[in-house]
Amino acid sequence: ETTFLRLCLARGFPRPLVNQRLHGYEVDFHWPDARLVVEIDSYTHHRSWAQRRRDLERDAELSVRGVRVLRVTPERLDREPRAVFSQVGALLGVGEGVGL
Repeated sequence: ETTFLRLCLARGFPRPLVNQRLHGYEVDFHWPDARLVVEIDSYTHHRSWAQRRRDLERDAELSVRGVRVLRVTPERLDREPRAVFSQVGALLGVGEGVGL
């Protein structure tokens, strides 16, 4: 999560709220104005079927409330940072930002 935040700010993206509660759920990163949540899904915390089911239920509940959820693995962040931040930027309406 620290790496994701650092890279967001380096690209000039607006600062998200971090590890905040939203509709009864703790979310990793939240941009209220864009109604966007980004979750960093590490294998350690998201490998079980029970956790995956909870994630799907939470995503559905947030979606019904008009919040978009983008899930990113640390491996994808390392392997494809441009693609990740292109998607985040598009959802924020800011493009890829600066500092690429």
